[in-house]
Amino acid sequence: MDGNKRLQQIGRGRQISWIPPGENVIKINVDGSYSTVSKSMSRDIAAKDANGDVKCCAVLKGKDKSSSLQCELEAILAGLTVATDKG
Repeated sequence: MDGNKRLQQIGRGRQISWIPPGENVIKINVDGSYSTVSKSMSRDIAAKDANGDVKCCAVLKGKDKSSSLQCELEAILAGLTVATDKG
């Protein structure tokens, strides 16, 4: 396995990868999801350093959003807000 890439095994043999940032850099990953059935959304934020140590994380739930795209965009905005607030 490449030393710059960490793989995590998830259900049914799928793998996800995370490439760490350089030294003295915090990487912020975000994800937004939307359920058309429950009309609810989730915005997930994780900030990690080069060692993969979590520096900050959050899961924000909500209702009455209109689309997956809106949820993804709000997740990006939330990630930028975390970056600004945490310096």
